[in-house]
Amino acid sequence: MGINADTGASGQGGLAFGRQAYAGLSSNELGTLTLGRQYTPQFVTVDTYDAFGTGTGSVAASGVVSAIARANNAVVYASPTLGGFTFNGMASLGESSTAGQKSFGNLYSASVNYAAGPFSAAVATMMQKRSATTGEDAKYALVSSAYDFGTLKLYGLYQIVRNQGTVEANDRREAMFGVNVPVSAQGTVAAALGGSRISGVDGGSASQFSLGYLHNLSKRTRVYAIASRINNSSAATYTTDSATGAGPVNTVGGQDVKALMLGVRHAF
Repeated sequence: MGINADTGASGQGGLAFGRQAYAGLSSNELGTLTLGRQYTPQFVTVDTYDAFGTGTGSVAASGVVSAIARANNAVVYASPTLGGFTFNGMASLGESSTAGQKSFGNLYSASVNYAAGPFSAAVATMMQKRSATTGEDAKYALVSSAYDFGTLKLYGLYQIVRNQGTVEANDRREAMFGVNVPVSAQGTVAAALGGSRISGVDGGSASQFSLGYLHNLSKRTRVYAIASRINNSSAATYTTDSATGAGPVNTVGGQDVKALMLGVRHAF
């Protein structure tokens, strides 16, 4: 479950099991099949090619780049690695029993990943079926890649979204670029730049830049200091966000956000 460290409130909408809760079977030869509340392949792809791992400082955590993190009642298949390629597919069922509306609330997502030495790349797609008689199905398509030079690792991602949130004509184009630079055996400098634009909406664009230092105290404990700035156009209200708590509340279109975030993370 998720708990916001700054307020103690439950994350993920107050769900007791708001992160992942699943069971399944795994085989080295056949792959893995899991059932329950799980990360979507689209989100896993965004997370993999995000210099901040969709955490504090992430362009995706703030919503400037779109992702649907988890889906309920999901069946997920992950293939074994074949020639450097892996496949992940998800079907999440909304469980509507109303005639003519049985697909309402369903979500489908898939990704193909390739990794060979320092190079990796992925494509992912997702469809979120509308959950009411109004609206349209939301569709996501993204491409991403990364290259590890040893002295630094570069990331890039581009995504097209149609009818985000199942709102008709809420179409977006989004991009995110990042870099991780190891500066010692324990320390890494991370930077990311991303932006989005809503088609046909004046002032609907936004951009974000984040710069941070992450230091590992041990295999499980990390401290970090991250500065972020979000530039909102006249109709945009993005603010910084992370798994441990939201940034300053921003309800005024066109108001830019600056944040300095200090923290410690321990993996249990």
